[in-house]
Amino acid sequence: MATSVNMAGLAGVLPGWGSYEDCAWGLGPEIRGTKTPHWMGETAPASTWADFGGRGSFLWVDPDAGFGCVVATDRAFDDWAVNAWPRFSDDLRVAVRASFDLESPDLDQSVPAESASSAPPPVDTASSFPTPTGEWSIGLPTPEQPAQASDYRQQ
Repeated sequence: MATSVNMAGLAGVLPGWGSYEDCAWGLGPEIRGTKTPHWMGETAPASTWADFGGRGSFLWVDPDAGFGCVVATDRAFDDWAVNAWPRFSDDLRVAVRASFDLESPDLDQSVPAESASSAPPPVDTASSFPTPTGEWSIGLPTPEQPAQASDYRQQ
């Protein structure tokens, strides 16, 4: 219930983005619904739920595709976020869908027991991916190399 629309058709304001005739919200998180333009990007399905804060951090989950995104920053929400978040979210969605072939019907099949491994695959701590609007670079922190402010940037 928290991540489904509560009080459909209720007009409202999304801080930093504007007024909407149908400002879909769940019991806590925002629901993408039909709001446009939107900080989650134009490719986010209507069922995507999310939240963002004044310190420039956000979370969104695409329940249809089965993945989400969490971004933590130390920059106050401002014009930089209005410009970066939609493009980043759309680019990430395109890259993840392409990397994991999320349009494939095979995704609903479980992994055969003989190919399953008890050890998790190694984590790539620095990766970049090409997207329609350029290339994004993401650095994941490790105990040996803590996170840096420049770990996420468009190249």
